[in-house]
Amino acid sequence: MMALRGFTRCRRKASACSNKRQNGEKMKMKEMKIEVLGSGCAKCAELEKRAKEAVREAAVKAEVVHVYDLNKIIERNVFTTPALAIDGEVVFSGRLAGVEEIVEIIKNKKRS
Repeated sequence: MMALRGFTRCRRKASACSNKRQNGEKMKMKEMKIEVLGSGCAKCAELEKRAKEAVREAAVKAEVVHVYDLNKIIERNVFTTPALAIDGEVVFSGRLAGVEEIVEIIKNKKRS
């Protein structure tokens, strides 16, 4: 059998091989982390509700958490709430976005 330069053949049994694709297992998708940044006012609670709805509509695996700590919010250079962060990046602040807009943001983040 001819070997390709730079590649070696796995000599272990398929069950012992560390490459999950060779075993026929699907690679696990990384879970998104969506954070609602806000002190707990009515608008912040509404954004959290809309973010959870958007996750269901976008059919993605994501954890939605609410960050209440003002020091942590300010560390992210957010000075107007509510704000939304996906995977650590603030995507908007100072307004209440609709579910459809959040779904689009989630889908764009998922592609990148």
